[in-house]
Amino acid sequence: MNTPQIIDHPSPNFDERHAGKNLDMLILHYTGMRTAEESLARLCDPRAKVSAHYLIDEDGTLYRLVDETKRAWHAGVSHWANETDINSCSLGIELQNPGHEFGYRDFPDAQVRALTTLCTDILSRHAVLAERILGHSDVAPSRKEDPGELFDWRGLAAAGIGADIVGNPVERLSGGQKARLLMALATIDAPHILILDEPTNHLDIESREALVHALNDFPGAVILISHDPHLVETVADQLWLVRGGRVAPFDGDLGDYRRLLLSERGGKTKGQKGGKKAGKAAELPAKTAPAPEQPSARETGRKPSDKAGGQLRAEVRAHERRVAELGAERSEAEAALADPALYDQNDAARIEHLTRKLGQIKAELAREEESWLAAQERLEGAV
Repeated sequence: MNTPQIIDHPSPNFDERHAGKNLDMLILHYTGMRTAEESLARLCDPRAKVSAHYLIDEDGTLYRLVDETKRAWHAGVSHWANETDINSCSLGIELQNPGHEFGYRDFPDAQVRALTTLCTDILSRHAVLAERILGHSDVAPSRKEDPGELFDWRGLAAAGIGADIVGNPVERLSGGQKARLLMALATIDAPHILILDEPTNHLDIESREALVHALNDFPGAVILISHDPHLVETVADQLWLVRGGRVAPFDGDLGDYRRLLLSERGGKTKGQKGGKKAGKAAELPAKTAPAPEQPSARETGRKPSDKAGGQLRAEVRAHERRVAELGAERSEAEAALADPALYDQNDAARIEHLTRKLGQIKAELAREEESWLAAQERLEGAV
């Protein structure tokens, strides 16, 4: 076996691997920067707080930035199977390539040969299973796309490094890979349109991110019926409002839609201007429409009884209280999921529980807001 020739170029961006973590993963990246000099400068800049264990230039020059015993900061927010602290159990290898932003191109033979030699050497010293030699896009599919479609995974597998997952049984695939497989099966006949009803229900974090990535890559049209704000914000381009037996475009984003639900006091709704994010707004066909509008007391000449009016006001107040309670519960769940300590503890069961709970809260909150608005409309129409 050839021993790779390594140039030491130490980076200050590392810490200790967390206790109980075994080094059993290999993550491949591209740098996404124009030159190796730029990449080395960033990976060694303490202000950037990013690094990798190795960097391979396009001519095959190999740099060691962080000792293998240390925890380099290369994976970021990432997940694989039940593992959420990828940095503590992996080695990160950066391949110099401008990436999709600056002119993505083939990986030169000299670079691939250096990578093969390095990986062979690493595998002789660490017990890394073939299926745990992965790309950055595998562990962070909604954020990353490197090393990208030009990277020759099959050629690497032929050299005994990694696995060609084409022949893997479905039960051995990760949640994200299964989500991509389902998307591939749905689009194999090149449909022009997909209609998805609550597609993120019962999906784990990795699978949700894989779905977002796949939907953004889909060239056709997608109609989403969803109460998942994250999915809508990251995938959809337009919001449609289904209400009162009608469908109409909503000229705004999810923030406008939420403010509309909370502030409107009867009458036909119109989308409020403002806040549409560049390139992505939202598309949120409601699953059910509120009850059709009824003639008001002014139109019929009838006045509601004090008892009926009191009951309607009580119903509105009850919905208001429940919306406030659900809003507090949502904030609490989001804060828990945003706590870095949760991922340091690698408590996959709690992460899954909080994710499922947050989805349930958001779905109930959307339904409650619709009910609140409908009750308010009935009250306004009765006075």
